[in-house]
Amino acid sequence: MKLSLQYIAGLFDGEGWITVNNNKGNFVPTVGIKMNGLYLLKELHQKFGGYCYERKNYINRPLTDWSLRGAFQVTKFLKKIEPYLIIKKEQAQICLKLCKTYSIRDDKNNWIKKIKKTKNVIDAREKFIKQIKEAKLKVI
Repeated sequence: MKLSLQYIAGLFDGEGWITVNNNKGNFVPTVGIKMNGLYLLKELHQKFGGYCYERKNYINRPLTDWSLRGAFQVTKFLKKIEPYLIIKKEQAQICLKLCKTYSIRDDKNNWIKKIKKTKNVIDAREKFIKQIKEAKLKVI
């Protein structure tokens, strides 16, 4: 099955999420989709990488969770679907700005861009995280 970027953006608008996890003071941009469609999310996993696993939900039905973690993976994904997003467009744009504040390695673990974690960088990240949270509230 070939999934168009427009279809993926629509799926992400409806079932997806954007967050920033706090891992021992390191803020990690994370995006994902959680739904009952194992086959569909396996397709996204093959196309974009990341993590895909199945678990049971509260009524013991299969629930699949696909996610991308880190600025490199998140940036590649959001840049492709952002033009087609409607509901999560503002969140995605802010998250892309946040991702620019991170050092990035390529698929072979070579540095593409290296950024020192200064107070200004930390302050900028915290500002973007707050803006993402505020953008989520606008959608509800």
